[in-house]
Amino acid sequence: AGCGIVRLDDAGRVVGFVEKPQTDEAADPLRTPEEWIERRGIRCNGRPFLASMGIYLFSRKALLDLLN
Repeated sequence: AGCGIVRLDDAGRVVGFVEKPQTDEAADPLRTPEEWIERRGIRCNGRPFLASMGIYLFSRKALLDLLN
């Protein structure tokens, strides 16, 4: 896979992550139930994984300073 795969809990918090899994065995624990995805208004169409294009953390002050 070209992206990392995340697993989210019901509140939307990241509870699992694998950076570019190379095998099905590495990706399988991150499979998201299709009902979970579709409840959020996203058509799953048999694709049970949520890709991550990057997770970045900023302090609020630092981000506001950079934007201003």
